[in-house]
Amino acid sequence: MYRNTTVSFNGLVYEVFWTSQFARHVCQNLYAGDNLHDLDHEEIVRALAVYEHVQEFLEGRCVFLSRYRERVYEMHVHLEPGTAKRPGRCTIKTCYRSNKQQYIRLFK
Repeated sequence: MYRNTTVSFNGLVYEVFWTSQFARHVCQNLYAGDNLHDLDHEEIVRALAVYEHVQEFLEGRCVFLSRYRERVYEMHVHLEPGTAKRPGRCTIKTCYRSNKQQYIRLFK
């Protein structure tokens, strides 16, 4: 049986999910030739798995920061808590190479 990829954060496990809307958004940016959006879906999940920093916002919104391919990437996600029988959900909204100096400095 196939299992979804998971990511751990703050001691909780989240299954990684894509919605059609956000998966389409990633494809459109990737194939439009945008230099900052240069990862496909599988690479985004790999980059998410090796995150080093997280910027938390309100209501489950987070930015996971990873160094992947010697570049800093921002993965914008929405975290939903799980139940006693199921892990939470990590819905990936978008991912792109960061150009924010405060995020890039975290990796120096």
